[in-house]
Amino acid sequence: MNHITIGTRTSRLAMWQTNYIIALLQAVWPGLKCRTEPFVTQG
Repeated sequence: MNHITIGTRTSRLAMWQTNYIIALLQAVWPGLKCRTEPFVTQG
């Protein structure tokens, strides 16, 4: 596995958390490519 897509809400907090986790994953798996897929929830 060398590429993953991570779904995340578009809020600043959610984006920060997602980027933080991506950094941790890439530190453990060098060469891992991550893509974020933002989505909007209702409610």
